Amino acid sequence: MPSSPFPVPPGRLRWLTRAEDAIRVGIYSWITVSGAAVLYHPPRSYGQVADVLTFGWGLLQLLAVVGVVAVLAGKPLWEWRIAGPVAAGILFYALVSFQAVGAEGLGHLPRAADVTALSLAILARFFALWQKVEQAEVRARVQRGMDE
Repeated sequence: MPSSPFPVPPGRLRWLTRAEDAIRVGIYSWITVSGAAVLYHPPRSYGQVADVLTFGWGLLQLLAVVGVVAVLAGKPLWEWRIAGPVAAGILFYALVSFQAVGAEGLGHLPRAADVTALSLAILARFFALWQKVEQAEVRARVQRGMDE
């Protein structure tokens, strides 16, 4: 039985899990809206070089709708599978934003930095879920070994 230096009665912190889920639904929802907006009405302020990246970031961000469904349905494996591509879509936007910093000046740096931070937060979630997937696979192998 695992012990914790901070024992918590079962169910006492359930509201924290619900709050985290609600925040993740909000994050994935707004990323989906962003992706749809980029595909429906692509920004033209970045120039032709960014057109491919713009389409790419919109398409990859649109995958965040799967994240909304995954969180609501309690399917972390689904969320894990899309978190990497969604983060890549946001990183495409960051690249375009950093291009604007180089071409037009530091006024674009706050957006570029914020978008980069969001992509890193989504990547952190991806790696946290990956760790859980690996742990579940190890437990399954151990269980199969015990069943034989």
